[in-house]
Amino acid sequence: IEIDLERKNKKMRFRRIFVALKPCVDGFLAGCRPYIGVDATKLNGKYTGQLASATSVDGHNWLYHLAYAVFDSETQENWTWFIEHLHRAVGTPEGLVICTDACKGLDTAVGAVFPTAEHRECMRHLYGNFMKYYQGDVFTEHLYPAARSYTEYIFKWHMKRINDVAPDAIEYLEEFHNRIWYRSGFSEASKCDYLTNNVSESFNAQI
Repeated sequence: IEIDLERKNKKMRFRRIFVALKPCVDGFLAGCRPYIGVDATKLNGKYTGQLASATSVDGHNWLYHLAYAVFDSETQENWTWFIEHLHRAVGTPEGLVICTDACKGLDTAVGAVFPTAEHRECMRHLYGNFMKYYQGDVFTEHLYPAARSYTEYIFKWHMKRINDVAPDAIEYLEEFHNRIWYRSGFSEASKCDYLTNNVSESFNAQI
């Protein structure tokens, strides 16, 4: 448990708190997959702020609570503080994967503190952001199937359908969602990350 205070008018007041209980950490390291999902939700009521959490998945595919924190807002400073204490608690297990949304502060913090971990992006958040700008059957019928595809070929087939209708949608993904968000790229980022290799320009040649 780490409690951070700040001075206000000659008095010390609460600023933020991080909690990672040892039985939860031990259970994660001993029996869970090396996967951590990080996100935050807004607190409402008398005390406001953000409740950040780090969760994993156990052998039954059940949610496994690992750590949480409370801070005032989702800033890069707060996320770096949270991720640094998470690293202090769990270390860097072999094959570690960290999944987040595209929040810039969180994205930067994970890359700085866990440089060797595979950094994925949450598909639910990506889809919600994407559909604010692109709507229609071609997107609803192909984006999620692309994300769920086990093979690179099927992934590119679905993305080709989107590219045929809206090439700018691929450019949007390249610019704003360039972490691994599709199943065929998991643990094979150097081979399958079509975003960093600008595959949008070579779909017609490959499919």
